[in-house]
Amino acid sequence: MKTKEVYVIDEKLCEALTHFGFCKNDAKILLFLLKEKKAITIDVERAVFLRQPEVSVGLKNLRKLGLVKKQDIPRESKGRPIHEYSLNQSKQMFLKKHIEKEVDTQKKFIEQNFELIRNALTEGD
Repeated sequence: MKTKEVYVIDEKLCEALTHFGFCKNDAKILLFLLKEKKAITIDVERAVFLRQPEVSVGLKNLRKLGLVKKQDIPRESKGRPIHEYSLNQSKQMFLKKHIEKEVDTQKKFIEQNFELIRNALTEGD
């Protein structure tokens, strides 16, 4: 009997992604796909302990960001195709396009606000 490896959610990494604009469910799905490369919806649901609607919304969000792509796999019998999801870019490209870009944006925001505060506090000195 073949046993399947259990996926363990890295809560710290998941939390870290929420600081970069990802909601928690999207972060869980993204981390799973970063590890697994490809997965069908039911595998994502089971791995990250989310219900089907939550996974569908998360995958839709990640597709809108251009992080995930969907491929339809026809069934052998009649019926709707199976949707397989995979990353749309390498891990390095994800880091550069999304994480580093957000770090730069937050840095600029903090620096601008720091200058505002400093100017306000030093006025009249």
